[in-house]
Amino acid sequence: MRWLCVVGIWCMLLATVLPCRAEQTLLVRADMWMPYNGEPDDARPGYMVELIREIFEPQGYHIDYALTSWSRALEECKGGRIHAIIGAGEDRKPDFVFPDEAIGWSGYAWFVRRGFAWTFTGVDSLRGVRLGVCDTCTYDEELDAYIAAHRGTEAVQPLAGEDMVQKNIAKLLGDRIDVFYEDPLVVRWELLRREAIHMVQLATLAPEDRFERIFMGFSKALPESEQLARLFDEGLRRLRTSGRLAAILAQYNLEDWEPTPPPGEASE
Repeated sequence: MRWLCVVGIWCMLLATVLPCRAEQTLLVRADMWMPYNGEPDDARPGYMVELIREIFEPQGYHIDYALTSWSRALEECKGGRIHAIIGAGEDRKPDFVFPDEAIGWSGYAWFVRRGFAWTFTGVDSLRGVRLGVCDTCTYDEELDAYIAAHRGTEAVQPLAGEDMVQKNIAKLLGDRIDVFYEDPLVVRWELLRREAIHMVQLATLAPEDRFERIFMGFSKALPESEQLARLFDEGLRRLRTSGRLAAILAQYNLEDWEPTPPPGEASE
C-alpha cells in the first residue's frame, strides 16, 4: 500500500511538472508603436501582440514580449539573444527570417502643428524647417541623403531610444521642431491618447510606394526560426479564415490589410 501511495504521488508530480517543462518561451521585442504594439500588460497591447499570442500560445509557447529601443531589438535579434521582432519593413528582410504572411501595412506622412503653412514637395521644401526623424529608420534614398547631410544641425533632429513618436509630438507641440515624418496610424493613436488631435495636422501624405508590408522577423542565428515562421503563416491564415483576425483588428478600428477573395474563390 505504501508503494502504491509513493507511485501515486510521483505520478501527480509528473502531471504538474511535465506541462511546464514542455512549454517554450518565445522572446519578442519591439519599440512602442501603437496601434501595432504597445505596453505588454495593457488590455490593448497592440494588435500585433494579440495576434502572435493567439498564434503561438496554442502551440505551447509562452510569449515573453517587452518594449525596448528599435536599435536594440534589431541587434538582439540578429545576435540570437531574442527570437523575434515585430513590425519590420521589407528592407530588413536580408537580416532576418521572414514569414510569407505580413503582419500589417505601414506608411508615412508629414505632420506639422495646426496652422503651420507647409507642405512637402521634395527635399528642397525641407530647407528652412526643423525636421524630427527616427535615428534608426531608413526612408528613401533622397530623404536619407538629406538627413545625412544635415545631421547634427538644427535642421535635422534625429531621435533614438524608446517612445520616438511621443517625443517628436512633444517637440512639435513645444515648437522645437516644425515637421516630422511618421506612420499616420501611430500618430493618430498618440494624439488621441494625449487629447491633442486638433493640435497637429497632416501636411502631406507620402506616395503609395512609401507604404509597405511589415513583418514579424525571426533571428537567422537560431535554428528554430524557419519553423517559427511556418507556424506564424499557418496560424495567421487560420485566424483570417475563422474571422478572429478581423475581430482583433476591429478593437483597434482597423481592417484586414489583405484583400478578401471573392465568394467561392479559393485563396492561395
